[in-house]
Amino acid sequence: MPLVRCLIEIGSGVDLHGSSSTKAVQRAVADALARNNISFYTLVKTFRASIDSMEIEATVGVPAPETVDRDVVLAGLPNGKSKLNLVDGGLRVQDDVGPDATIIASAALVIRLDVDTGE
Repeated sequence: MPLVRCLIEIGSGVDLHGSSSTKAVQRAVADALARNNISFYTLVKTFRASIDSMEIEATVGVPAPETVDRDVVLAGLPNGKSKLNLVDGGLRVQDDVGPDATIIASAALVIRLDVDTGE
């Protein structure tokens, strides 16, 4: 059976003082997960799918995506079939005094399930 997009959620995350793209991405992904008003178990029951078939694809726009610790971010997603796409985006707001910057990331999570489409 094919993987079918069943849900999309968005979120944003900020690291105010640490200049950490990883923290901003972690927070954006967590924010997107928290905005989900339907439990994953309800989702799989509605689509008559197995929770094991669930795939989460996170696409996150962040400054300096190459600096993000992918393993740290993936550890915050609920299953082992998660994918992380990091793209150049978000915002970096440099502090007027000192080396600190505020990093802002934007995330979109697509949840797919292996669904019997009847085809």
